[in-house]
Amino acid sequence: YRIVRPDGAVRWIRDTGFPIRGEDGRVRRIAGVAQDVTADKEHERRQTLLMAELQHRVKNILANIRALSDRTAARSNTLDQFMEGFGGRLDALARTQALITRNPEGRAALADIVAQELAAYDGGNVAVRGPDVTLKAQKAQALHLAVHELATNAAKYGAFSTDEGRLDVSWEVERPDGAAQPWLRLSWRETGVAVADTAPP
Repeated sequence: YRIVRPDGAVRWIRDTGFPIRGEDGRVRRIAGVAQDVTADKEHERRQTLLMAELQHRVKNILANIRALSDRTAARSNTLDQFMEGFGGRLDALARTQALITRNPEGRAALADIVAQELAAYDGGNVAVRGPDVTLKAQKAQALHLAVHELATNAAKYGAFSTDEGRLDVSWEVERPDGAAQPWLRLSWRETGVAVADTAPP
């Protein structure tokens, strides 16, 4: 049960009562031990919240994996194409989760997302700049996959496919008139690449 102390603090108490019997076996007194278990109750509450968050996150991840699989399959002509595309997207999703789980608030820094996806391609031809921005798990996941797709396309058809190519990534936070929340504007600019007559698939 709970009690309210004179200072207004609420405490959880676990009270255990037991009889004290006389020589004739009759109950003469009732004794008890009252233990403050507020910390235990708080721990149980946190565990319940963490389990609910974990269930939600796992459900969301599995839904994203299904969507990635379906989308990749629809754009693949061969099993090898599917495996390459799906594997890369799955790896990007795993990198997002690694960033999120390292943050106590379940967030990921935009700079870390961009740095992770461009690390394999940066040969001195990449410029990245922008203010400190952290994203909630779902938004970080979506943006991480988008950056992965852009980097993959740059490797196949754009700035990373030629020695002359250059990539400039920047972002800024703005609040348009009437907007309830700030907007993130991300710029991905590739130069030094010949423009193809047809758009890549």
